[in-house]
Amino acid sequence: MGVISSENYGIGPDYSSEIYTDQRSGKFNFHIQNFGRAKQDTLFCYDYLNNKLTSLLTMFFPIKVGRYHVSYLDLPHHYSIVTENYDEEFEDKKENLILVDKKTRESYRVNLMNDYLGNIKIKPSHLIYNLKDGYYIQRYEPEQLQEIITQALEDTNLSSDSRKYLTALNNSIDTNDNTIILLGRLKQ
Repeated sequence: MGVISSENYGIGPDYSSEIYTDQRSGKFNFHIQNFGRAKQDTLFCYDYLNNKLTSLLTMFFPIKVGRYHVSYLDLPHHYSIVTENYDEEFEDKKENLILVDKKTRESYRVNLMNDYLGNIKIKPSHLIYNLKDGYYIQRYEPEQLQEIITQALEDTNLSSDSRKYLTALNNSIDTNDNTIILLGRLKQ
């Protein structure tokens, strides 16, 4: 069996960089999240049967070396790229989600929203950490979910059906309940 050298894929032990793996589709995909360095530009797939490493997606976009992370996912019909740009004090960050259509190779910026909770925004980084085995899983403490629902109910553009659903959901939540898990299946 051959060997793939790790020289081009290794990262220094600085407690802020990671190698993330994504085994959502039965493949062993990974990307290097090398904090603040321009190296994080590729989503790789390791074919363990043939001991071969291939790049699924390589992005070339201008990112200043500094305080940022870039993460990749291999979804059924798209590749996702999440960029996280931090301020100087690491107190605030801006997140963006870019989807690349696998067929057309067109890319576009996307805002994620949960339409079951009154179109609340979902942080792009939540996509990376909350997608498991074909499901999107989001956990909320009861008070946290009630706060989100209350905010959604303040939206004057909310449909009457959504308002009715959210009101009933809000009334069914007790602050002494266990953690509430929202589960959504990823379209194949």
